Amino acid sequence: MTRWARALFQLAFASIALLGCLRDPDTVERDLRNQIQQELPIGTDKSQVISFLRRHNIGEFVYGEKTRTIYAKIRDVARWRLEFATEIRLKFYFDETEKFTSYEAEQVLIGF
Repeated sequence: MTRWARALFQLAFASIALLGCLRDPDTVERDLRNQIQQELPIGTDKSQVISFLRRHNIGEFVYGEKTRTIYAKIRDVARWRLEFATEIRLKFYFDETEKFTSYEAEQVLIGF
């Protein structure tokens, strides 16, 4: 392979890798909201909400017994240089019988 062809191949590979790592936070949040609406109807058991989180690789969550709320987050949805990142925070609310009643989703810009 010639020198310029190798350089061109490396540039193309790096560009594809970089673009594959970039995600638009608005698109991720919109897609997540659509999945929640399709897969988690009001009245869903808490265990099914936890299964949803695991199925969608949202491994960082905790259940607050007093507030009957699952707090979850998706880190590094987008990153700008080394100083800033966007994460999506989710709150799933439950009634006294641990049935899903509503949720909130928000994007949070984190600075280091």
